[in-house]
Amino acid sequence: MRLSLLSAGYRAATVFVDDYERHAADADKELREFQDEFVAIEHLLLALLRRRQSFLDHEDAGFGRASLIKAIKELRGGTKVTDQNARSKI
Repeated sequence: MRLSLLSAGYRAATVFVDDYERHAADADKELREFQDEFVAIEHLLLALLRRRQSFLDHEDAGFGRASLIKAIKELRGGTKVTDQNARSKI
């Protein structure tokens, strides 16, 4: 099927918006699991990887969801994301 440029652009935009909404919802889940108040880059990373499970199936090689969460918690040192400038406190 051939699509007009406008139609193809609309479909691409629709897919992007749908993906964005799913990733945003997943990032919000990660935020709640960490008991944070603001979304941080680690929430977005975990949200993206949540949809790409094949990237997380390497726990035996030291890279998986559990090891990534452990590393994030170690880097944070027990701090929470409670404001927009939380990175300056770590």
